[in-house]
Order: sequence, then C-alpha cells, then structure tokens
Amino acid sequence: MIQKLLERRVPQIVGLYVAGSWGFVQFVDWAVQQYALSPDLVNFVVTLLLILLPSVVWLAWRHGAPGRDGWGLKDGGIIFTNLVVAAGVLVLTFAGRELGAATTVKLVEDDQGNVVERVVPKAAFRRALLGFRFENASGDPELDWLRRGFDLAIGFDIGQDPFIRYTRERHPFVLDLLGEAGFGPDANVPIALRRRAAETLDIEHFLEGVFRADGDTLEVTTRLYETRNARPISERSYYGTDPLEIVDRVTVDLRTDLGIPDWQIREAVDLPAAELLTEDPEAFRALAEADGAMTARNLEGARASAERALAIDSTSAMAHLLAGWMAFAAGDLDAARLHMDGMARFDWRLPERARLAIRASDELFFRQDPDAALRTAGYWAEVYPEDPEAQQTLAMVHLQGFNREEALPHLRALLEIDPTDPDGTRWLAEAYAGTGQLDSALAVRRRREERIPRGMENRLGIADILTLQGKLAGARDELEAAGLAAPRDLDVL
Repeated sequence: MIQKLLERRVPQIVGLYVAGSWGFVQFVDWAVQQYALSPDLVNFVVTLLLILLPSVVWLAWRHGAPGRDGWGLKDGGIIFTNLVVAAGVLVLTFAGRELGAATTVKLVEDDQGNVVERVVPKAAFRRALLGFRFENASGDPELDWLRRGFDLAIGFDIGQDPFIRYTRERHPFVLDLLGEAGFGPDANVPIALRRRAAETLDIEHFLEGVFRADGDTLEVTTRLYETRNARPISERSYYGTDPLEIVDRVTVDLRTDLGIPDWQIREAVDLPAAELLTEDPEAFRALAEADGAMTARNLEGARASAERALAIDSTSAMAHLLAGWMAFAAGDLDAARLHMDGMARFDWRLPERARLAIRASDELFFRQDPDAALRTAGYWAEVYPEDPEAQQTLAMVHLQGFNREEALPHLRALLEIDPTDPDGTRWLAEAYAGTGQLDSALAVRRRREERIPRGMENRLGIADILTLQGKLAGARDELEAAGLAAPRDLDVL
C-alpha cells in the first residue's frame, strides 16, 4: 500500500498542499494583524483548508501517477460532495460571525462641533465584562479598602479600551440582587449569584479576585469566567507592592483573555492607572473610600474622603469629580461648581469615555446647557456605542425638553444594552403611554418582568398601564403580587 501511495505521489502532493496551506494561513494571519481584520478569518481559512483535504487526497490518488488520466464522473461526485460538506460545516460554524474588518470608520461631529474621523469597533468584536470586588484573604481589615480600590482602578484602566464595556458590582441591579439574597456590601458573593447577575445583564463574562499580603508584597489572583456556563477561562496571579501597577498588568491580561485582537492591544491608548487616578498611595486609598461611601449612599463620608484625596493630590480629576458630585447632592452648589471646574482643568487624566460622560453631565446639570449636552452625549454614543450611559443621557435631555419622539430611539438602544435599567424601562413605558401606545408600554414592562420577576416598582407600572386599558382585574393581580413582595409599602397599599 505504501508503495502504491508513493507511485501515485500521494505523500508528495499532500505534503505540498499542507506546506502551501501553512504559508497561506501565515499570510492571512499577517493580513489580519496588518489591516485590523477579524481574528475569525484565520479560523475560517484553517477550517476550509482542512475540510478540502479529502479532495486533495482523492485527486492525488487518482491522478498523481505519471501519465494521462481521464476525468471520471466519480471524481466530480466526490469533489462536489466534499464542497457541499465544506459549505455546510462553514455555515454552521461561522454563521453570524463577522469575517471582515473588526472596525468601521465614521465621520462624526465631536463635542466641540468639529467633524472628525473615528475608528469604532464593530459589535461582533466588542466585549462586556462584569467585575466584582476582590476578596481580602489577608486577614488584615486594614486592607479592606483595596476591595473597592481594585474595583475602581480596574474599571477606570480598562475603560480606555473601546472594545470593552466594564460594568462594576455597584450597578443598581447587582446591588439589589445581592441585597435580596442577603449579601451586604462587604460580603463575598457566591459564583452562582455572580453568574445570575451577569446573565440578567446580558454580559458574557464576569471577573472575581482575591488578594493576600506578605509584608509589603501583595499577591493578587484573578479569575475570569464565561457567564453561560460559569466556568473559569483564565486564572492569573500577580505579585507587587503597588496596587495600581498590579492593576496595569491585570487589565492587559484581561484584554488578551477576553479575545481582544493583538493589534488592538498593541495600538490602543493604555495609560498607567496611576496616571488616570493618582500617583499617591494615600490619595488612592482616600479615593477608594470615597467611592465605597458613595455606593453605600454615605454622601457626607464620600465627600470627606474625596476632599482628603484632594488635599494630598490636587491634580486628581477623579477626586474633584467625586467631591463635586457629593457637594451637588448636599445642595452646596458653589463648592460643586469649584470642584467641577477643577475636574475640567485636570480632565487630561481621565479616559476619553469618562471625560465625555462627565462633560455631558456637567453641561446638563451644572451649566444648564442641553444643546451642549446633546452634542457631547451624541458624540459619546457614536464612538462608544456600547455605553448605556450615553443613550441614557441623550434620552434624558430629550425628555427634559418634552421631546418624547426624539427620546424613543435612545431609550430602546439603552434597553438593548442594559435590559435591567429601571429609568430606561420607566421612561420608555411612559413615553409610549404618553403617546397612547399602551400595548407597547405594557410590552416594555413585561420584558423587564421576565428578567426581574420580583421588581415591585415594575409591577406597579404594569398595574398602571392595565388600569389605563380598563383591565382592572389584571391590575389588581399585579398589585396583590407587589403586596406580597412589599406588604408595608405605602404605594402598594
């Protein structure tokens, strides 16, 4: 048999095919890196070349021997069958995947009114990640602040990459879910609950971590999970004395593990976390404590910690921002204005998406300039289409101007990104109801009910719509269900 294969030059022909295929795959891989194409293109080519190998073997066997061979019906049938099988496998494997460029070029009007060219990742290549606070396994409560510190710094640092949307544990739905399950702000959350939170938010991956201390050295271990099966896809360990330097290494590895293309990791802006937040360790601790107090709705504590951070590092834009928002919440508008001016002076320390978010809020709430807020939020939504806050801001500006029709597409886009957003659900339902589209308003509320069955506020909204439709029995059923969830709530009663 071996002699026959050699006589028909099967090994030689197959060897040439394999060598040529390898060279072609290397070329495609180079093209992917050079021209920012889909990494799936390499997998597509490799799969195609492997599936076509039976045809190559058959042709070598039938026509590899010296001399002229006639082409038979059997040859055509085998090759045709191989091509049909190849097409079927490729369709099943790569259907719905983007095989072209990973980015698209847009001409957009920036927040200053200038038309600029921006490169924006296509939806197929963007990744969403839900991050949870790391566990303090050091046994030292003095290091508890690092739980919030790592969460804050990772979110800020990885937010520089337009391919990634990072959602923190402080998301309102996540906090409500953990609270209903009996987990307070300092508890370590079980994996099953983390997965449920990520799944409800339509986020494909979630991150957890643990840190220990050996003298001045920190040991940090991170685990990245795939939401659909709750299995870890990577586990990495880091050692160092500077938490922010560790964060820099964590975020680079996260991007790799999430499948961000190598060329994007090499070319993207990636300032050190210390440049974004603060280079002073004590100021970083104060920032983390301010962030934690704000999440716990301790506004006075958050403001005091933010101002302590500013006393140490007056150039920290993040500290100015936190102090400004807490002063605004306390009604101290003069102090809030001073801090927001300080933030604007040092906003070069912020990632672009954070800078745009803050500028839009500043224009809307502090400067009372809705046109400027629309321009900034519109640019923000164009270049970071996966940021729900951008769509929320656009909708908010239109609703403040009583432009319900203009707000509708932004509200729909918001709920496509974050289907749990309570404001988006309420505003969209009210916008539909206000224009007489009660069935659409009810459908919005029902979609939220599918994800969050125990949402009392949503049940009240459903009851209101059913009442407007004259379906009083259905409204009563919704109110009774809400009463079981919150028997002492005055609105339910």
